[in-house]
Amino acid sequence: MKLNKTATGMSATLAAAGLIISLAGAAVAQGSMDRTFATKAAQGGMAEIMDSQLALNKSHNSRVRSVASRMVKEHTAANEELKAVAERKAMALPKQTDPMHKRAHAKLARLSGASFDRAYIAGQEKDHAATVKLFQKEIALGQDKDLSGFAAKNLPTIQDHTMMIFQVGSSLGVYAVPMPTLKTGLMPSSMSGKNM
Repeated sequence: MKLNKTATGMSATLAAAGLIISLAGAAVAQGSMDRTFATKAAQGGMAEIMDSQLALNKSHNSRVRSVASRMVKEHTAANEELKAVAERKAMALPKQTDPMHKRAHAKLARLSGASFDRAYIAGQEKDHAATVKLFQKEIALGQDKDLSGFAAKNLPTIQDHTMMIFQVGSSLGVYAVPMPTLKTGLMPSSMSGKNM
């Protein structure tokens, strides 16, 4: 009888320890998701700026240049905002973009004329489709309220960029990826006819 009580007590202790380990693992995984979001958002923002600065130097298409100008201005502001959030959390952000974006940038730099314009817009379509999903996931699942807040604040602008990029892409015959699903409740004021 004493053995059963001891075994039951040990089972309960082991179950409680397992629950604590499981919860700790979930917290680490969640924190890891937030850090992954911050890293990808920072790298993506840097890539947008680099490619868009190149477009401002190389493109003669006014619609492409308009996209590029807006990307440089608004991604620079978003990157500074993300950097401030990360600094408050003592979170290190990457200083440069990832190898995939570096290779795409090098390839883009070798192009000119209409080929450059189409490649730049195709890259913007791909990147913004991925960025919309990244920010939507952080808003839905992120545990860090500051990073989720950053995502929620900036998603409407990213969706606005996405609409503009896909419109310019359509005019150039560029269909690199399907347009992502945009959350209409989060559409920026410029899309609803109001001033931003």
